[in-house]
Amino acid sequence: PLGLKIMDDKVYVICRDQITRLHDRNGDGEVDYYENFNNDLFVSPRNHDYVTCLDTDPAGNFYFIHAKTGVMRVSADGSTMTAVGDGFRNPNGMAVGPQGTITASPQQGTWTPESSIFVVKEGGYYGFGGPRVSKQRPTGWDLPMCFVPRAMDNSGGGQVWVESKRWGPLDGQMLHLSYGQCRLLLTLMEEVNGVYQGGSIKFPTDPDDFESGIMRGRFNPHDGQLYVSGLRGWQTRAVRDGCFQRLRYTGGPVHLPTAVKTYKNGIKLTFPESLDPEMAENVDNYFVEQWNYRWTAQYGSPDFSVKNPQQQGRDEVPVVSATLMDGGQAIFLEMPGRQPVNQISISWLLDSTSGEHVRGRYA
Repeated sequence: PLGLKIMDDKVYVICRDQITRLHDRNGDGEVDYYENFNNDLFVSPRNHDYVTCLDTDPAGNFYFIHAKTGVMRVSADGSTMTAVGDGFRNPNGMAVGPQGTITASPQQGTWTPESSIFVVKEGGYYGFGGPRVSKQRPTGWDLPMCFVPRAMDNSGGGQVWVESKRWGPLDGQMLHLSYGQCRLLLTLMEEVNGVYQGGSIKFPTDPDDFESGIMRGRFNPHDGQLYVSGLRGWQTRAVRDGCFQRLRYTGGPVHLPTAVKTYKNGIKLTFPESLDPEMAENVDNYFVEQWNYRWTAQYGSPDFSVKNPQQQGRDEVPVVSATLMDGGQAIFLEMPGRQPVNQISISWLLDSTSGEHVRGRYA
């Protein structure tokens, strides 16, 4: 089994052939009956056709991700199974947020220019297998919420939502687990006219990396902290074959943006701490660049210039002004040259009002 969920004190596991509900009928603390909860699965012998993750929405429906058929929904009573969205290349993770938002993360490769995070919608198609052009989908695929540059994560795990008041200003945020880089990424989201977009920031941990490629995470309701598990198989920076580690919030200042809002002439980043005005409003303390990808049958995609689409590379985006807002906790970067792109990267070197360095990169 590659997914597990506890509902109403019952353990459910997902395998390649079915969701199984486990029972302890004689009360001795050991499972003695394996109940078929739903076995409508398409079973594939291909080695990459994993069936992973198991989560539920607020209505009690179950969700998992199948490498062949995509994100699948099983009704709360186990009687029916339906497809939500497909077209994911070798997906290794998904999640269902507290409000029912479904996310999934396929891996870079053919018809997948870069590892990415999708907000999965009903009937969505996410590109792996080639374009499916229609009136509703003129490009042939639905775009991700965000691509994740390979330096930040070359192979994604799953997502987990912060559901803990003990994590202070990060409560309610989404985290992305990086198998390839053995790191945690804070992922910001915004919805514009029904379309999700966003980006990720490396999460500051001590030490910087987890011992293995983290794949799954859960918040423990007893101590309010995050527990992650990982492994080492294909390409990863992992030093151990596996890990089971806890990440605690120590209560100190959080120097991470917790919200992003995009405007026609720039981008606003909001922090939970006040920023030093002199540093924050100095445009020399920011570096912004943008680029596009190509969606082809080739493995992955180089970075392509937005100004010169046939040329590989990235374009610098001038920041003409930086304005401190919202009591010193938000910064608006005016960038008249900004335009719709696949990827934008914003780096900053600032100070908080308490004198601590605030450095990061949002992409």
